[in-house]
Amino acid sequence: MASNDTDQSELVTLPAAARRLGVGVRQLRRACERDGLPLYRVGGWPRVRWREVEQWLAEQRVRATPHARQRLNEVLEREQQGTEGDSAA
Repeated sequence: MASNDTDQSELVTLPAAARRLGVGVRQLRRACERDGLPLYRVGGWPRVRWREVEQWLAEQRVRATPHARQRLNEVLEREQQGTEGDSAA
């Protein structure tokens, strides 16, 4: 298995998991303490199970409110109109 492939049940170090998530190690450690993301000690070093990290990440998903979607559509529409105006010149 290549090092970039991830076994879902793989135990990874906090720095490796943080790198994969694009966050700092402190932020991941806080998630373990605050949100109950399980830590495992292997050879004295804390690790997380990648499958559990992915589950935690899915729980962090933020859904856009109807108002936010409406505002986004308005902005995209204005940008599209601006782009169309530029190509007509």
